[in-house]
Amino acid sequence: MQQTATELSSATRFDVVIMGGGYAGLVQALHLTRVLPKASIAIIEPRTPDEIAAIDKIGESTVEIAANFMTRDLGLANYLAGTCPPKYGLNFHWAKQEGTTETANDYFSSWVPQGPKIPCFQLHRGRFERDVTKMVAKAGVHFVRGKVSDFSFGEGEDHTVTATTGEGEEQTLTAGHLVDACGRAFLIGRKRDTIRRKPEDLYGLDSFASWIRVKGVDPSLIESTTQTRRSSVSGYFATNHFFGDGHWVWTIPLCGKENILSIGVVAHRQRHSTKDLATKEKLLAFLEKHHGVVHALADSGEVEDFKALVRPAHISDEMLGEDNWYTIGDAAHFNDPFYSMGTSSIAFMVTSVTEVIRAKMAGEPDAEDKRSNFNHFNIGWARTSLHTVRDHYKHLGNASAMSWRIYFEYIWWFGFWVPMFIGRWHLQPEFLKRIDPTNQLDFIQECYEDLHTLVERGQNAGFADPYREDILAGPEFCPPKDDTVDYLADSAYEPQRLNIYRALGMTLRKSAWWVVRFQWKLNGVSGLLRPRTIRRVGFLLGRAIGCAFFALEHDLKSAHRKKDAFIEDFDREFQGYVPPRLTSATDP
Repeated sequence: MQQTATELSSATRFDVVIMGGGYAGLVQALHLTRVLPKASIAIIEPRTPDEIAAIDKIGESTVEIAANFMTRDLGLANYLAGTCPPKYGLNFHWAKQEGTTETANDYFSSWVPQGPKIPCFQLHRGRFERDVTKMVAKAGVHFVRGKVSDFSFGEGEDHTVTATTGEGEEQTLTAGHLVDACGRAFLIGRKRDTIRRKPEDLYGLDSFASWIRVKGVDPSLIESTTQTRRSSVSGYFATNHFFGDGHWVWTIPLCGKENILSIGVVAHRQRHSTKDLATKEKLLAFLEKHHGVVHALADSGEVEDFKALVRPAHISDEMLGEDNWYTIGDAAHFNDPFYSMGTSSIAFMVTSVTEVIRAKMAGEPDAEDKRSNFNHFNIGWARTSLHTVRDHYKHLGNASAMSWRIYFEYIWWFGFWVPMFIGRWHLQPEFLKRIDPTNQLDFIQECYEDLHTLVERGQNAGFADPYREDILAGPEFCPPKDDTVDYLADSAYEPQRLNIYRALGMTLRKSAWWVVRFQWKLNGVSGLLRPRTIRRVGFLLGRAIGCAFFALEHDLKSAHRKKDAFIEDFDREFQGYVPPRLTSATDP
């Protein structure tokens, strides 16, 4: 019989207590119930279902890693397909002429030509969290409707958490494992002094954001002649990025039937003042000045709410602690909603935390080794994703520089990060000991510095559209469609079955080719002969050669490996299949 919050006083010890019942806390609980169905789990959350349904958070858009996690790991495929708008990738737009932005035709655009390999979705965060709260409760997770008022670390013993309900009553829970999913309250981070929010700790990132949700917008305003001609999917049902000097604007459809649209601006203090976006009226004025088409979208409906964050970015020095505590979601890190990577970061964290809890509860001897490696990986991933928006303010408004930057980052996303999650290689300690996510950051920073040069010269190096196959020349290549590693084939879907080293080797080779092509565009022959270019290409190709040996090793080890368990069972069962005998039809 499922226990309710009012019955909690007789059972206050849980295997896992999660502080916070937002997206991160809910999906952590749901994932635990699927992997450890016998574990006792409690969530402490002060908001009622109606209050949850009304929230207006950043993080409404999913991309491939988050979508795969939600469908494959959480079993939400039917729910998402039936209730959430599809997301047809990311579109990018730069004004052809400053001051002329009234329609989508006034922009140089990179339009998604077709649906993503992995179906993605747009989330109305409030409604999604309300619905998943019900699913989690049905799965047996216990809810305490209260606010965490105090907690202490067990230091080898159970942790203790005190929650205060709306009526002022206190309830004390003890937990073998403690998860902080309370977002920007930073419960564990503040107690351990591990949160870093200053620009010097964030590769110089100094941004702010504000956003609105608008009901009843006119989707046709996002259409353009180019998009209609070259794309087989809706341009409106994507995450659209509109760029300007030191800022970018998003549009995200949250509900198809009601035409609710999230519109937000991320701006950098190197170019803008927080006062520019401090109120709903100022946000709308900013849109009218810089992006008329987006202002027209907002003006076509009714603004429902307004939200602002003065300093959205931060990072934690610790994420999976030695004494069975964990920080996930915004409690661990956040940088920028660009590329919609927030929910994908949560996918990495949640699966890591679940595996550590599972291993520790099972008494496995390598549980601490997993914890240490997963902690290092998730911090490295957080720094890598943070680095992705480094010096953004210098490039955002320049269509040539920013398009080359996006193309380069797409090579890594689709070539390495997505296959790595699909293959669950982030849960393989031996692999993590070989691959440090931050190893390539110095090289990437050099690429960004070359983009700085392009901007400072006022030079046009062409438009690098990641959805075209002719940008790098030579063999046809398009980052979202690369099939070097078919990570969606059934036979490769089992953890650590696909050859991640082959995927990484391809990514390194394509990155080297990107360097060559961009240097040719930037400096001609002299750019190709620069010692820095030769060193950079040599570094990438050298690592690619190393990956080739690891790829061969993986293939040799896999040669005698049994088939995927599901496929093996299917093939065994099918051996006994007797086809039905054909009979001739006869008239009655």
